[in-house]
Amino acid sequence: TELSEKLDTKVLTLFLNEYLGAMTDIVQANQGTLDKYIGDAVMAFWGAPIDNPKHAQMAVKTAIEMQKKIIELNVIFKQKYGFEIEARIGLNSGEVSVGNFGSSKVFEYTVIGDNVNLASRLEGVNKYYGTHILISESTLNLLGDHNFLMREIDTIKVKGKAKAVKIFEVIHEEAAGTIKEMLLKFKEGLSHYYARHWDQAIESFTSVMSKFNKNDYASNEFIERCKYYKDHPPTED
Repeated sequence: TELSEKLDTKVLTLFLNEYLGAMTDIVQANQGTLDKYIGDAVMAFWGAPIDNPKHAQMAVKTAIEMQKKIIELNVIFKQKYGFEIEARIGLNSGEVSVGNFGSSKVFEYTVIGDNVNLASRLEGVNKYYGTHILISESTLNLLGDHNFLMREIDTIKVKGKAKAVKIFEVIHEEAAGTIKEMLLKFKEGLSHYYARHWDQAIESFTSVMSKFNKNDYASNEFIERCKYYKDHPPTED
């Protein structure tokens, strides 16, 4: 929306076609079904119309390749248009209704259902943690043995859902030693947080920010929560 207010219509059209084209190519190369474009967003799903037993793996692979492609495109966009972009991705797995929806004259092949809504919510949740790819626990459980680099981020209850879900960040950077060390330290902090060891949790999350990533939104979020809970203990449940 911000870009559309600044850019000439022709330039915006050229940019969007380049971006959406690159993202669509990645979806289709990984056996995904392009559902639709929603403004500048790409909606895709796996497992229909052709069954795909590795749908979770292919979806996560797609998300990582998209983020890496955006890094490449930003070099071009900076030179060509004078700006860079960021994109957030949410992934969820589960049963959905899939088929032709619409009127008797105009319809589209798409997916609907609670699990689709959760994927959409996770896309937006990224901004609260400074993350780029978030997946649900149901997607994680379908990955089996995998080489994806990730960390548990939080347990959240999104709008419209009564049940809380665990969410995980997928890291799209290369698996350097420092990143693995950071993930272990963050996991340590999360364990202290769930155990209500507020001071130990603050120490772990502070270590993440001082040693590895001073801009880690998730660690900063937990530090602030722990400080609050020290003075306002949560109920036992």
